[in-house]
Amino acid sequence: MGISEADYVEASLPINPSFSIGKLIGSGELEIERRLVGSILSLFTLPARKAAAEAEFKAASFRAVDATFRLTAETRRAYYNAVASRQLVTLLEKGQSSAEAAADLTVKLGETGAATKLEQARAGAFYAEVSAELAEAKMRAGVDRETLTRLLGLWGTELNFKLPGQLPQLPDTVPSSERLEADAITRRVDLMVARLELEALEKSLGLTNATRYVTALDLAGMANTTIETGDEGTSTKETFGSEIEMEIPIFDLGGTGVRRSSEQYMQAVNLLAAKATDIRSEVRSAYIAYRSTYDISWAVPKPHPALACHDR
Repeated sequence: MGISEADYVEASLPINPSFSIGKLIGSGELEIERRLVGSILSLFTLPARKAAAEAEFKAASFRAVDATFRLTAETRRAYYNAVASRQLVTLLEKGQSSAEAAADLTVKLGETGAATKLEQARAGAFYAEVSAELAEAKMRAGVDRETLTRLLGLWGTELNFKLPGQLPQLPDTVPSSERLEADAITRRVDLMVARLELEALEKSLGLTNATRYVTALDLAGMANTTIETGDEGTSTKETFGSEIEMEIPIFDLGGTGVRRSSEQYMQAVNLLAAKATDIRSEVRSAYIAYRSTYDISWAVPKPHPALACHDR
């Protein structure tokens, strides 16, 4: 934002004039020349350049908003992953305890002849499998927690933050998909940025057309001081004048610059249309995945009543 603001302020100011001074010495004569040169064309094009820079500054503002939204969404996603990983570890710890108890019981039953060697081996293998899954889940929980820590920018004593033991309850209803595409087209920040960048290019194209034939027009003010030394003494003579300097469009009539700007503008138009189309598809894909996951979560078979818990 600060960099873009500096560019905007710079574009809203006239170009600094240049000053030069030189001297010529010869045959008892000293000539000092002073020149002050300023660009007239920059003054004429100042409003157009300022308008283009203002559109770029607005686009930079929305890019900052877009970056903030993306970081927020990524952090929220990391939060739910960290909580889910922690909850999975808790469930597997309970499963490991149950599997260990079942394996011990099967061994004791085997000692009495009530359980075969195969049943004992199966119980031991199940306990080993659950233990391996628990170790992997703990590793994943640690990685997910560090991902959340990194996105939050925490360090030192802040690393001891607490996470809830389980995910929140599923919502009873899901939002409708009727207006999701329309909302995305009107409210997606990256699409707003593309529109503002297109506006800036449009203003730049108008500036290029305006300066097609005259790309440099400078006004210079001059002052000469001549000091002559002779037999009659020293005399000083001051002269003043001005000159206008402009580039003559003989070889390049500005057509290449106009063509380049026009093609860049049409490129931005096509990219904007493509982005709008992609956004519509992204919204539909996201909704399909969201709705399908929601339906699957409710369609999971309910556990046996003797094992069912009160939590959903």
